[in-house]
Amino acid sequence: MVIIQKYTRKWMARHVYLKLLSTTTFIQSCYRQLRAKKELQRLQQEAKELSIKPIGDLRTNSLKERRNNTIRAIKKHLNSDSDVECATVQFYGKSYNS
Repeated sequence: MVIIQKYTRKWMARHVYLKLLSTTTFIQSCYRQLRAKKELQRLQQEAKELSIKPIGDLRTNSLKERRNNTIRAIKKHLNSDSDVECATVQFYGKSYNS
C-alpha cells in the first residue's frame, strides 16, 4: 500500500509541476508577444516620422541622377578619344543629346 501511495504522490507532484511549467511558458510567450507588438508599433511610428519625402519622389530623383551620371560619362568618353561627335541617350522613352 505504501508503494502505491508513493507512486501516486510522485505522479500528482509531477503532474502539478508540468502544468505549472506549461502555464509559466504560456504567460512568458504572451508577454513577449505583447512587447514585440509594442516595439513594432514604435518602430513603424519612428519610420513614419523619419520619412520626409514619399517614395515616388525619391525614385524620380534617383532616376534623374542616374540619367545625369550617364550623360556625364558619355560626354567624358566622347571628349577623350572617340571619333563620334555627338551621342543620343534614350532614357525611359526620352532622348537626350550630349
